[in-house]
Amino acid sequence: MRAAPERTLVLRYLVAELRASIRNARPGDLAWVFIGGGALIAYAIGIVIVRVDGRSEQLLATDWLWWTALPLAMALAGAAAGWSLATLAQSRAHAPFLKALPLSERDRRRMALVATLALGLPVAIVDGALVAAISAAAKQTAPLAWGFGATFVAICSLGAMAVLRLRQSPHTHGGSAIETGAAGWSIRLVDARTPRWLGSWAAGHVGGRIRPTLSRVFAVLFLGGAAMLLATASIVHGSATPAVAGGVIGGLAIFMATLSCRPLLSPVLRASALTFGRAVRGLARLPLLLSLVFFSALAAPAYAADPSMATVPLTGGAGLLVLNGIYTAFAAFFAHSRRLAALAFFAALGLTAYETLEYGRTVLFALAALVVFLWFRARKAYRHG
Repeated sequence: MRAAPERTLVLRYLVAELRASIRNARPGDLAWVFIGGGALIAYAIGIVIVRVDGRSEQLLATDWLWWTALPLAMALAGAAAGWSLATLAQSRAHAPFLKALPLSERDRRRMALVATLALGLPVAIVDGALVAAISAAAKQTAPLAWGFGATFVAICSLGAMAVLRLRQSPHTHGGSAIETGAAGWSIRLVDARTPRWLGSWAAGHVGGRIRPTLSRVFAVLFLGGAAMLLATASIVHGSATPAVAGGVIGGLAIFMATLSCRPLLSPVLRASALTFGRAVRGLARLPLLLSLVFFSALAAPAYAADPSMATVPLTGGAGLLVLNGIYTAFAAFFAHSRRLAALAFFAALGLTAYETLEYGRTVLFALAALVVFLWFRARKAYRHG
């Protein structure tokens, strides 16, 4: 049976919109991403293949790596891709201007699933090709079979997660608000400065108040429980390391989860007299405060656990500020996509850490140069588009 014209139209729109969401960047930025990022990815893959080839005997003798860790990793990769793409497809399928078309909820869900699979299948195939290449480098028997198996696992997990996501209502994905007498938690002391309410605008908060939702309450409870466990571990073992390390990791995670630089793309903000530096500081003020509050809550028990290591909390706090600053540059450059900013950030840190082991700390200058380059490119785009 031939599909209705409106269904075909919407399906094409979904695929086009998803591609635009993934590649929604300026032409100049895309060139730098493909040239620089592609080279870094190819270099990292080459390093992995060389390492695998050098330790092929050890890898072949480790059965759990091939039969447990590899399928689990492919399943998690496929599930992550399926959830992300399905979320995007569902939001596009319920776009306001599509409400006038005679499409049922089932039709929208089906078209969103097709669009998700259309973009997710190439990702799964690329993952399978990488597994095949690694298997060949490890001198594993039938590397193509391993590649096909990995692709099959990734596709199955991608499809299952996409179906699970699309069964949920698109209006309740962010968590329903908890009914309270107050309008929410006020952030007036932090966000009422010049420029006023910029952080609230970026995070979607109205009137400088954070409305409690189930997801936010669970996040606060989870972070509070993790902080208590880390503080207890430091006090019991008499070492500041567990609390400081957890404070740095948790503080960075909070900063990355709460920082949004999408307002930098707004024509209204770019046409105003607000400078790029002040705009970024306004966007990062609240996330930085939350990050430092979490770290400070763990720095105190870390110092109490071992007062002789007072430099450890100070070093951890300085490291957290540096990591937050580096991620701010990536977030401003990739203002259109927080996922792409996080991916590029972790890729740059991972490659820098690896090269530091090979060539020493001089590699840190290359990371610093990259951060400066991203900052100036983002500032130029803020003013000139």
